[in-house]
Amino acid sequence: MPQPTPPPAAEGAIFHALLDAGADPRVAYTAEKRLPTMISDAIAPQLRPFLLEMSRRFDEIDRRLDTMAAGDAERDRRLDEHDRKLDVLAAQMRLVLAGIGLLVTVLIAVFGFLFTQ
Repeated sequence: MPQPTPPPAAEGAIFHALLDAGADPRVAYTAEKRLPTMISDAIAPQLRPFLLEMSRRFDEIDRRLDTMAAGDAERDRRLDEHDRKLDVLAAQMRLVLAGIGLLVTVLIAVFGFLFTQ
């Protein structure tokens, strides 16, 4: 079971702890005010390699996404070309079917004329 988070220290707790330890009030005050900066200064060099690696990985992901987007654009272009070809084929098929219908109609008329003679 996880331990509950302790309540935050009261305002000025570090200042008072330093005074109780025998530090000069000016030094204790400066230490308390500089504490966040000192922590950042101590941690930043350790985080820098991690941040550089994350930046490199994000750049690699960006390159992969760009490659995928270029591939998608090429695929879309080819699909559009195939759609145009299918539209042309469909129009040609309609012409062929209309021609066959016209031919059947003419043949019916010709045979009808021949058989009635």
